[in-house]
Amino acid sequence: MNNDVFSYETLKQGEDNVLKINCDKITRAPSIEDDELYMSKTVEFLIENPGTTKIVFSQKRDYEYDYAQTVILTEIAHLYNELLKNKDLFSHESFRNYDEGGMQDTKFNEIRNTIFNMLKQDPMGCYVTLKRIHRRENI
Repeated sequence: MNNDVFSYETLKQGEDNVLKINCDKITRAPSIEDDELYMSKTVEFLIENPGTTKIVFSQKRDYEYDYAQTVILTEIAHLYNELLKNKDLFSHESFRNYDEGGMQDTKFNEIRNTIFNMLKQDPMGCYVTLKRIHRRENI
């Protein structure tokens, strides 16, 4: 699979299904936890390869994410994919019931951006943002 800068292949190593991502064209060190681009691309690749049990970023050396880390990332990818399949739940129409003082567009944009952009790039930040939105709406 070639995705401009990123390319990947899936390998079978013993019992592991390895997602090997080639990062040679990128100058930043591969780090899912520190870089939104790597997180986002990894989620996309995991959606395409749901049986992955190990992730390896290949640059000048290999950066490996083990089974436990991959399971967490796969769960995020699955959640994101399910939300995409049910995108109509977050349509502009569904926010009509919550229009308080002309804030429908603002709330709609905030929720959509948080779920469909931030979840893929920064899952923890997405969780914190959603908790803040929930708290604000309950006050």
